[in-house]
Amino acid sequence: MKVERIIMNDWAKKDLQRMPKAQRIKICEKIDGVLPDLAGDVKQLISLKPQCRLSVGRYQVIFEVCRRLVIIYRITHRKDVYR
Repeated sequence: MKVERIIMNDWAKKDLQRMPKAQRIKICEKIDGVLPDLAGDVKQLISLKPQCRLSVGRYQVIFEVCRRLVIIYRITHRKDVYR
C-alpha cells in the first residue's frame, strides 16, 4: 500500500520538539523513508488503538494507517511509550 499523506497530531509534534536536534533529524528521516510504503521496522500492535509502531533507535513512533493516510500519535522513548 502506498501512503499519500503523513499527519502528526499535537502530541507527536510536542514530543518531537522536546528531543535533541540530532535525534529529531534521525526520526524525521526514518519517518520519511519508511512510512510511505510501510516497509522496515514497522510492527502491528494488537492491544492498542493506534495499530502500528516504528522503532528508531531507542524511540518509537506510534501511528495508525487509515486507507492512504498515516496519523502519527506519539514519538517517545521506548520505556515510556505504552504508559
